[in-house]
Amino acid sequence: MFRIRNLYFAYPNQPALFKDLQAEFYLKQNTLIQGENGCGKSSLLKLLVGDLKAQSGSISLTPDKAWFYVPQDAQSRILGLTIEQDLRLWQIAGLQLSLDQLANLPLLRGFDPELFQLPLRELSTGTKQAYVLSLALLHSNSYLILDEALPGLDEQRRTIFSSELSRHKGILAVSHDAFSEPDIFDHTLILQNGGLF
Repeated sequence: MFRIRNLYFAYPNQPALFKDLQAEFYLKQNTLIQGENGCGKSSLLKLLVGDLKAQSGSISLTPDKAWFYVPQDAQSRILGLTIEQDLRLWQIAGLQLSLDQLANLPLLRGFDPELFQLPLRELSTGTKQAYVLSLALLHSNSYLILDEALPGLDEQRRTIFSSELSRHKGILAVSHDAFSEPDIFDHTLILQNGGLF
């Protein structure tokens, strides 16, 4: 899916996070990246999806293959002032999902549907996270890129999400927390000193 060659990246006035990074993330494999805080895990995902630009090197991706990115701040993926408004934008983009169907998705069951009409500032982090992760799971043919997906979810929803995710092939995830399904990932890589091991 993604091929990284000779990647160099540094934030302004900071030491380089990556000096000569080489990596490949395959289309039908599920990969988990772990590492210490500040080692560049989130930055790597942002480089892959184009939110950051490397100073040199290359990132190539499989042509015509869609991906769905969930950043640490899930709320940044919600474009409407409410979840209901955001869903309307998704419907315009071609997602065939009604508000009633949304409320019956595994991660959103048990939420009062009236919550979806409240301003985002009144919703808990867990509600917003469950909504964005539900959208990700709906993209069953997309490569999922997940940055710390579990924080904000209660234990029940973490278990539900792990179970749903275990049926998906094509995942690149960063997580400090353990997923309840141990067999989701084909392999785990450690990011340290600017390299993946």
